[in-house]
Amino acid sequence: TCSTSETYGLTVMEALASGTPVVLPHCEVFDELWNERLPAEWMYDPDVKGAAPLLAAIHSATSPQARKWLAANPMQVSWQSATQELMAQYDEAIESNMPYRREKSSYHMAV
Repeated sequence: TCSTSETYGLTVMEALASGTPVVLPHCEVFDELWNERLPAEWMYDPDVKGAAPLLAAIHSATSPQARKWLAANPMQVSWQSATQELMAQYDEAIESNMPYRREKSSYHMAV
């Protein structure tokens, strides 16, 4: 995918679950979700001018070594596990926002 605003990487998960290699741009979302799960060579820097980084990532992800990696590291996911992971991320985001919400609510109560 060339998207740098994809929210949860579900298309990446679907591709990997079917044994299809992926090439991803480095961005906040993909780095958080996939940096430790995929070979680094499958990710590229979208801010570098020219096609070389993307082409290198495509070359790596379509190599015989990539097929071997996919066979040795099958993506074991289901919609249930994806939903559970997504819900855990929502819970974490809500919890990390609670101090701000409490602070804002105290302003309203003070008025």
